[in-house]
Amino acid sequence: MGRIYKQLYVNIGDGKSQRNRLNISRALNEYMYVYRLDPLENVWHGINVVALLHRARRDGVTLPGLPNADELAEAVLAAMPARWRNDIERAREKNEPTPAHMPAFDVATALEALIALGRYPEAQAAAVEYAGLPDADEFEFASTLRQMEEVWQFDEKSEPGSWLLPILRAARLRRKGSFLDLQLDTVRTDLASIQRFVRDFDPDRVGTLSW
Repeated sequence: MGRIYKQLYVNIGDGKSQRNRLNISRALNEYMYVYRLDPLENVWHGINVVALLHRARRDGVTLPGLPNADELAEAVLAAMPARWRNDIERAREKNEPTPAHMPAFDVATALEALIALGRYPEAQAAAVEYAGLPDADEFEFASTLRQMEEVWQFDEKSEPGSWLLPILRAARLRRKGSFLDLQLDTVRTDLASIQRFVRDFDPDRVGTLSW
């Protein structure tokens, strides 16, 4: 239900509309309800609350009775080590191989929390880690891109979109079933951003638009 009302709000795009304010309020309440049921398990719902709170602030929408976005982002980020320990313990209990890394959606959630907190250097490293995860497929990257473009409203003209979107798009292109859909005037900006990252990170983990 939170996903439905979030998309309704994004599609209408008018923060001044009373009807649309009800959409974002309903989305926030649905996500927050599920998050509070189990803050350790339902971090995905929590980070959606953070993203929508930031969107509401940008749109001038005042919604009483909701948590502070930064405090919630910190709580979501703090839950990640415990989630990772639980994954390892569950694998050991089942005599399964210990996972080598956090699940892709957990890394994506941590990435979004770091962005919400303005911790861009750490977010850059998380984005590159996410791009290289073997269990992250086209669906994961498409979902993350949609969140960053539609809810956060990032673009290639300023941080963090100037470096985040090219990394996510390049990672998506490496996955089966992916496709590229860009406006012509964004291509050079994306190339320049990727080339800067190739200098700073392992070039084998970051695909380029020229590739």
